[in-house]
Amino acid sequence: MGRYTLEIMNGERAERLFKATAEVEGYSVTKSSKYINMAEHIDFYLKSMSGLYDFSVDVKSRKKSERSSHWYADQEVWVEFHNVKGADGWLYGEADKIAFERVNDFIIVPREALAKLCEKIVIPRFVHTAGEALYHIYQRKGRKDVISKILMTDIIKEIENIMYWNKIDEELQPPAKKTDNKKK
Repeated sequence: MGRYTLEIMNGERAERLFKATAEVEGYSVTKSSKYINMAEHIDFYLKSMSGLYDFSVDVKSRKKSERSSHWYADQEVWVEFHNVKGADGWLYGEADKIAFERVNDFIIVPREALAKLCEKIVIPRFVHTAGEALYHIYQRKGRKDVISKILMTDIIKEIENIMYWNKIDEELQPPAKKTDNKKK
């Protein structure tokens, strides 16, 4: 299985966990269309049971500091100013919030506040390796993306109105419901 396929599977896993976690937190969850996901960087629309608090979210799975690493780096966050096609990255998408998966929880951050923080703390100087990308601009070979890494502690310290949701255990999720098409 290729590295790209594993990244997609990891993202899909994180989205399933986020959906289940949001439902436990009392939200109804609607998945966006494939077009909205790609064009507007929105994975889900959430509606509170009271109907008073609705928002859209883009879910980010746990990432490694570098692709060659064997460990996830929850203390570091990759941020995307421009995507691989050179268009606006998810920092400038339409999602109200960004949900970062961590080992035990999701940290849900207002996207606009995150974009402003990144514009403030990331130095607009290109570096050549992912290992140098902390607070600097990095572009992967053969791609038009503009990405950087920042520390999760910067987000927690500098951004208000963050939500923390304990992640449900994947193994505790009920199996998918099967429909019985037999006539009774």
